Amino acid sequence: MKLSILIPTLESRKEQFKKISEELSKQIHNKYDNEAIVIYHLDNKEKSVGQKRNELITKANSDYVVFVDDDDRITGDYVKSILDGIESKADVITFGVDVSINGGKAKPCIYSKDFTEDKNLETHYERIPNHIMCIKRDIAKVVKFPNISNGEDSAWAKKLHPLLETEYKIDKTLYYYDFNSQTTEAQK
Repeated sequence: MKLSILIPTLESRKEQFKKISEELSKQIHNKYDNEAIVIYHLDNKEKSVGQKRNELITKANSDYVVFVDDDDRITGDYVKSILDGIESKADVITFGVDVSINGGKAKPCIYSKDFTEDKNLETHYERIPNHIMCIKRDIAKVVKFPNISNGEDSAWAKKLHPLLETEYKIDKTLYYYDFNSQTTEAQK
């Protein structure tokens, strides 16, 4: 298996999970059944997001892993584009992300292993690769997410960053990060 798409989710987010899992199934079914799989972890907040992310990486039996958060969206060519990128055998496959905060106008977020830190700029965001980028599983499993539910992703990315030596960049948006302060579960 080339790719495991990992989704931590909650009982209270069944509708969001259903939407994203149906979209992923539509992209994988019949075309990439032998190359990509969706693995999810559903609970009722018994475990931290960090713990669930660690367990999902452990369950994955693929060359690469990527996380999709249940309240975000992906493009119709998300799976195909990432599988094409995996052919490069790079440590990390990066792609564009559009970030919308509380329904506001989306700003592009650029990810690269060459960035030394995360930056919030007027026209865009710059980020070191984090959980929503596609990473070789053998590298991803070396670093553990902290056992917390808020900030686990950036803490993990900072520890992972020095291990990323090669990058393949997909030069288009594949992911829509739709942050909403009213509906977020991780910050409650």
